[in-house]
Amino acid sequence: LSEYFDVHQIAMIKYLNKVKDLTSDMKAAIRMFQEVDSDNMGVLSKDNLGDLLDRMGIHLTDKRLTDIYEEFDTNHSNSIDLREFVNLMKGLHNDAGRRIRDFNEMPIMALKQDPSTRYIPPESGSLSISVIDGFARKKLYKVM
Repeated sequence: LSEYFDVHQIAMIKYLNKVKDLTSDMKAAIRMFQEVDSDNMGVLSKDNLGDLLDRMGIHLTDKRLTDIYEEFDTNHSNSIDLREFVNLMKGLHNDAGRRIRDFNEMPIMALKQDPSTRYIPPESGSLSISVIDGFARKKLYKVM
């Protein structure tokens, strides 16, 4: 991986793989849902959901947790029931898979004078890029 990605991208890919693995085991996720649902009402509050995701190793900002909570509370009950939670797990699993695929298929820039050398753009400043034969179909290279 280090040949094609920087340390931040590698960390993100590892995290996405972890999310994908954690959301693959629905039985374990349902058991955790039931453990966090301490009052046995079959629903989770936003705080309960945040605690559950933290226990799974999925750490979210408060804003992202709120966004997810609102998106997956499809019956607008101000709680997440088991069906909504399973849909959330499937959504996180699919999203992680798509993001990993995007990383694998992203174009890799190379130096014109040495195409085997990966070009890493500067972190600040401006960059002028020319697209040469931008309409020509290129072979897709995957990095993983």
